[in-house]
Amino acid sequence: MASIPTYVLRQIPTPYFVILVTAVSASSALAVMASAPSFIATGDASGYAVLGREIIDNGYMIPSTNTLHYPGSQWIYPPVVPYMIAFLLTFTGYGSSAFVSITILGAILVSLSCVPMYLVSRNLFGEVKGRIISLIFSCYPPSLYTLTWGGYPQLLAFVLMVWILYFALRFQEFKFQVLRSGLIEGLLVGALVLTHDVSGIATVLVFAAVTVYFLTRRMLMGSNAETSRNAAFFAISFSMGMVAAIYWYLPRLQWVLYSIFPTSSPVYNGLVRSTVSGSFYSSLTEDLLALTQVANGLFALWPIMIIGIGLFLAVLYRLLKHGFGSVKFLVLAFFVIVPLLLMVIEIGKPTLFARLSYIVILFSFPVVAYVVLEGISALQRRYDVRRGVKKHRGSTAVLLSAAVLVISNGAVAIDFNAVSHAYYSVGSANTPGVNGVADYFLNNVSNRDSIVCAPGYLGYYISEHSGNPVFSFYNYSDLTQPAEWTESHVAYVLIFESYNESSLANSYVTQYIVSYVVIPHYVNKINSEYKLVYQNEFYGIYLA
Repeated sequence: MASIPTYVLRQIPTPYFVILVTAVSASSALAVMASAPSFIATGDASGYAVLGREIIDNGYMIPSTNTLHYPGSQWIYPPVVPYMIAFLLTFTGYGSSAFVSITILGAILVSLSCVPMYLVSRNLFGEVKGRIISLIFSCYPPSLYTLTWGGYPQLLAFVLMVWILYFALRFQEFKFQVLRSGLIEGLLVGALVLTHDVSGIATVLVFAAVTVYFLTRRMLMGSNAETSRNAAFFAISFSMGMVAAIYWYLPRLQWVLYSIFPTSSPVYNGLVRSTVSGSFYSSLTEDLLALTQVANGLFALWPIMIIGIGLFLAVLYRLLKHGFGSVKFLVLAFFVIVPLLLMVIEIGKPTLFARLSYIVILFSFPVVAYVVLEGISALQRRYDVRRGVKKHRGSTAVLLSAAVLVISNGAVAIDFNAVSHAYYSVGSANTPGVNGVADYFLNNVSNRDSIVCAPGYLGYYISEHSGNPVFSFYNYSDLTQPAEWTESHVAYVLIFESYNESSLANSYVTQYIVSYVVIPHYVNKINSEYKLVYQNEFYGIYLA
């Protein structure tokens, strides 16, 4: 007989439960925003706002090259989210209100991912476990952390990827028409490719691997109706994803090659190589420390990910061994193993390595959560047996533990995000004085062709507010285009080395037609030819 809490959970009608879990997730995202409201203009948010402005300025068409965001570099960003932000900016205008609306969009995307996670977990483990797992997922720390640094394409990718997994599992269960279901799945994969590069390419490779598996199985074990259907479904979905990938990335093939093999660029070899190679291990160490020192040591993402993947593989082996929906779990395994292999291959690129880990954790989540819940239930049953209790309370223990996990996840995520707010506030739009700098260009620089050099995210913030093209100094190892490397180097020299490298700085001003340079006050020595036109407590704006 089911326990009272389990009975109550089961009795909630599915539409109302979906509303409930979405509301819990949206509340956790809003709590993260409320924990430090000023963070909404930091991280990648300002960069995506600039992309939206570029689309608007270009008559709602994707420009071939960026006009504000590293102007002159090739437009490489998948278009779905920049278009969403462009339409938001059309209604909200630019400035602080734009960042509020963009961040609310991110909170909506966070909450929407709970619905397909519920459906996936229900499909794998039944109604009650599916509901409990989705409730735990409602405070999923990686999603909430992604919200803090403005990873909106990755947030939408989370939603699409779980829906893609759900339809892949549903196809295993129901006798859908292969062509129709393959085309629907392929459209989702194509939309993912046009939403987030890393997630899209990883998912296309997952479908390629599953297709090869079923085709190989068909060849080795003979023709089988189920195997043939599976092979056809995944082949059609893979083909649709490849069409989207070819459409978007073939014209940007040079950028793709530079991203994978940056040393093939002469600019990289002559300008960036020493900086990147010298800082790689320290950068990787910093990324690992940032991920493990979550919530002042209360929650460690990397150890949990490693343990979770181990649990996932162990339980997968056991489930496959005992024939528990083996095809479903085999498909799910591909969604975990392929991005995990990509992580190993891309271990030399810390940012890409971290982004791939989000995908691995996302697809491992339902199985790992199931194992944890089953373990708690088994311990409760064993405890009841030892005490001679005939009516086991395993379901109650599971629900109470799930509640603790939801609350602790939410608390940890908010604390973690408070730490990330402080991290992103350094030299970014979250720093006091930034609005004064942006307002100066908005109110005093009518010539939108005036190129500005500014440090980090401040450059994006200026572009979003005023529409001026900006060369931003940014970590070379996070950039992927020769034009971006060059412009970032120019910005670095003009901002930080204008006194020590005065002749080089003056030549860059002439060569790149730079009009203004924004310099933080901690830079002590400045080129004598610079003319101060504005300053506040934190920055000075100089006419170059």
